Amino acid sequence: MDIQAGWVRHWEPMENSFLGEGLVFNPDGVKDAIVHLSEVQDQSQLLVLLEPDSSLTYYAGFGWTESGHVAGVSDWDEVLSKQAMIVQNPLLITLK
Repeated sequence: MDIQAGWVRHWEPMENSFLGEGLVFNPDGVKDAIVHLSEVQDQSQLLVLLEPDSSLTYYAGFGWTESGHVAGVSDWDEVLSKQAMIVQNPLLITLK
């Protein structure tokens, strides 16, 4: 988890590959985050308690090593980090 950057993730083996799930959000609204790791397959959990000012926007996604887009957990962390930076710093265009 990198709550200050605005993302959390889970990384787990899936057959002969790995799968990462992620959530990107505005870190200002985070009240708490809890990770429950289990040795039992499919029993690990992430809980993020958000309390936004007026509205809530979040982005969820996944990465899979067999897709060729992520080679490992560090690649998945980088994808989430970059996406969180984009979400928190949107491109603003002013036309005159």
